[in-house]
Amino acid sequence: MAGGGRWGAAPGGRSPGRARHTVSRASRRGTTESVHVLAGQLVVVIGEERHELQAGDTITYDCTLGHWWENTSAEPAELIGLTVPLGL
Repeated sequence: MAGGGRWGAAPGGRSPGRARHTVSRASRRGTTESVHVLAGQLVVVIGEERHELQAGDTITYDCTLGHWWENTSAEPAELIGLTVPLGL
């Protein structure tokens, strides 16, 4: 089943409900997650890779990899996140 939502990230704000997804979770096996930045800037870390996103950028990754995002800028960011099982 797919899931997702729209979030705001204040300066210094991180992934909702948790600081970092640093350990893969069995419930996320076989799923991908996409993050699309609507406004502002966002840093997305997947495993050891750091990606700096701007408004209009999208990133998609395997949810079993350790991952987290953070707004490191001085301005608020707005994003959409979507989690989808592989193969859909």
